[in-house]
Amino acid sequence: MNWTHVAESTVTDKVKAQISEIAQKCPRAMEFLSNDNFELDVLLQGMDDTGTILMHAVSRGHVELVRALVGRGADPNIRGHRGATALHKVHKPTKYKTSEAIIKIVNLLLVGGADVNLMDQDGMTPLHQAVRLGDYAVVQALVERGADVNAFDEENVMKGSGQRVPPVLLMLALFKEQCPEDSKAAFLVLEILVNNGADINTRSYCNEDTALHKAAYANNPMVARVLLAAGVEKDALNAIGKTALQLADSREFHTLLLQHGARDLDEEIRQYKQSRTEQAGCLLCSSSSRLC
Repeated sequence: MNWTHVAESTVTDKVKAQISEIAQKCPRAMEFLSNDNFELDVLLQGMDDTGTILMHAVSRGHVELVRALVGRGADPNIRGHRGATALHKVHKPTKYKTSEAIIKIVNLLLVGGADVNLMDQDGMTPLHQAVRLGDYAVVQALVERGADVNAFDEENVMKGSGQRVPPVLLMLALFKEQCPEDSKAAFLVLEILVNNGADINTRSYCNEDTALHKAAYANNPMVARVLLAAGVEKDALNAIGKTALQLADSREFHTLLLQHGARDLDEEIRQYKQSRTEQAGCLLCSSSSRLC
């Protein structure tokens, strides 16, 4: 195998081994590497059915290979399977990839010109994936590079549910679905999104829930505090005419909302009905007196 064109200064023996490992699973790349006359740009930009060499390096967490490829001009915005870019591959599960490697790779791709707002065919941006996994370091890096915190995820539309969910609502869903030990990281992600202009009053397409409704469903006053401090609309009604307070199950959540000025519509309705009943009783008593 002739490595002349890729081993010039930045590509070490370790990187060569990583390329070889990836190439064995990437038939077209192996053809390029076996060709004594292959051009460097073919290695950098060429791709098989699932992606480029850069995408494979990102997927497997090969930091030095990513550094070498980006340094030699590999395009991080080339689209692979289902429209994914190298940034979309960052959180692809693999036992070899550490959180430290992930953030290093993200920063290398960003320096190399990766577009943080490119969507794949499912409408997913790299931010959506980082938010769903509670990866606050990557979320911070993407937001600092201009990631749209209000970009809509169209995955559920593709699945036929008709629901469009922005990242901040995905974050709140994560609190309910993931393990408790992940809640601190997820909370940090939520703070990053809110502090960088996420629309906290946006609504889910299907049931018109706001972020505060989602916090009520998840019974998470910690989330509610962040939203309330950011000025979330406290008395917004969802599609079935319910406020977050009406959905709250815990006394702590209920008390928190009342302390921040949320209207207790159930109590107002109860008092109204009681008042009407008392008025009706008075009228009946008055009529009876006149008859007597």
